[in-house]
Amino acid sequence: MLKLFAATIDEPRFSLPLGAPASPLPKNEDDFGSLRTFNGKVESQHTGRDYPVTEGNSVRAVAAGRVVLADEHFLTGNSVYIDHGDGMVSASFHMTSLSVKAGDEVKRGQVLGKVGATGRTSGTHLHLGIRWLAARVDPQPLLDSPLHLHDVGEKAATAERKEEKARVEPKESNRSIRRDDEG
Repeated sequence: MLKLFAATIDEPRFSLPLGAPASPLPKNEDDFGSLRTFNGKVESQHTGRDYPVTEGNSVRAVAAGRVVLADEHFLTGNSVYIDHGDGMVSASFHMTSLSVKAGDEVKRGQVLGKVGATGRTSGTHLHLGIRWLAARVDPQPLLDSPLHLHDVGEKAATAERKEEKARVEPKESNRSIRRDDEG
């Protein structure tokens, strides 16, 4: 599996924000990086985001790319991995059915399969994971407008408070801005 994340470092086939992996895309549980327990023991860390999308809804490609793996796995169920260039790979898990196969070229928004509950899961949902240069990346900020990107490591609630504070506080006067520009 690790070979999949040694994605090509060629021209990117994506732009930000990425396309939604489902329509509509419901609010997720902010579970990126959460610890996963099995039989009372911490076994792993969650590497993506889970969206409560109902069974049978279409799972879509977040950007153009080449399918590097589309198959069933014990933990992730029916899964699709797409190389989007520039070192970025997306992964969609737990699908009830797949509509693509390894080697297929896909376009942004193209259907990859249907939401399901295959593999080791507690119920129907869409799991979206992103690896960029082999590092696990929270996919949610990449789906949002780049104008709303958070600081590294910042939780969404903290960023929302900062955004609200920025809207409420008065802006600097033009006079002080001119002084900065002049000197």
